[in-house]
Amino acid sequence: MLAATLLGTSGGIVLQQLALSRLPGGLAVALLATAPVMALPLARWEGDRPGWAGAVAAALALLGVVLLSR
Repeated sequence: MLAATLLGTSGGIVLQQLALSRLPGGLAVALLATAPVMALPLARWEGDRPGWAGAVAAALALLGVVLLSR
């Protein structure tokens, strides 16, 4: 569990920094804002049931990205 936590956290931060350094700022931030959407399938895969709050968070993340991209 400790290894998964450290790798997940470190891996996420490394990928986040990689995106910020290699992509245009707006695109990188828009992709990072979709994290709740990407977390939903992972939560189900791990046996968690996010429920309506998770769906609302994902929908708000997508709405924000759409509004920022206009």
